[in-house]
Amino acid sequence: DNSTPREPGAPAATVRREFKDTAYWNASITTDANGEATLAIKLPDNLTTWRILAKAIAANATVGAAQSKVLVTQEIIARPALPRFGVVGDRFLAGVVTQNFSGAATTGDANMNADALVLLNGGNKGVTLDNGGSAAVNWTAVAAKSGTGLVTSTLQTTAGGDIVELPFPIKPFAVPDR
Repeated sequence: DNSTPREPGAPAATVRREFKDTAYWNASITTDANGEATLAIKLPDNLTTWRILAKAIAANATVGAAQSKVLVTQEIIARPALPRFGVVGDRFLAGVVTQNFSGAATTGDANMNADALVLLNGGNKGVTLDNGGSAAVNWTAVAAKSGTGLVTSTLQTTAGGDIVELPFPIKPFAVPDR
């Protein structure tokens, strides 16, 4: 393994693969006698600000509402930069936008692996990231076979890492039969 080693105490990268538009929805939550309820939910892997909305209706028709926010982020971020889909034979840039919010400059390697793509200039690419900085890393990709393949974007630095897995649809080179 020729990946960049982490400094002692740097968090290990976990694979982010569950991305949702809505983190949690429940139309019927029963509160206690004080009108309070406690929920424990597992948030998806999105790095975003989730908005929490709660609306309540009491048995006596009293209503209430509350709103709050929860920020989900991490210090080292790999953001895949891909088209929405490919067509067999397409040639395009597949990239990773790397970001560093660790508090200090860091160096490392970015990589991309893909089931249904051929990366013409594949392999690790070095990145140097100032604190608060970002850098784009690109590979030339060719859509090789139709179907849905898995694209894995990896960033490993001395300050930590990030791994993102996304499905990537590739359509056949054909004209729809109507």
